[in-house]
Amino acid sequence: MKKLTLDETWRLCLIMWRWIAKEARAGSRDAIWGLKCEWLEKHGYEDVSCNCFFCEYADKRKACCDLCPAYKIDKEFYEFGCQNAEYDWRVKPIAFYNKLCSLNRKRLVRRKK
Repeated sequence: MKKLTLDETWRLCLIMWRWIAKEARAGSRDAIWGLKCEWLEKHGYEDVSCNCFFCEYADKRKACCDLCPAYKIDKEFYEFGCQNAEYDWRVKPIAFYNKLCSLNRKRLVRRKK
């Protein structure tokens, strides 16, 4: 897979998580990991590191949380962690998607400055 730009990374991550949140709202009983795999496979991204566009962006060879695009946005206020109990992606996919949307809004505001 070619290296994604930061904007492409955010765009793809939000698209994927919007779909996962929609599936969760519709009452899907599939495990969230399975939904991630399904979306990635459908869209030709089977080789994404940790099945996460942020992990892929941070380091193709290994997950590196300090380089996570979401962590970089939130570290000044409250350190983002994808397994934070408030929005753990594995059990609270809708809250996780909402957190990503919130972080993306902050990112876009900062970029305009």
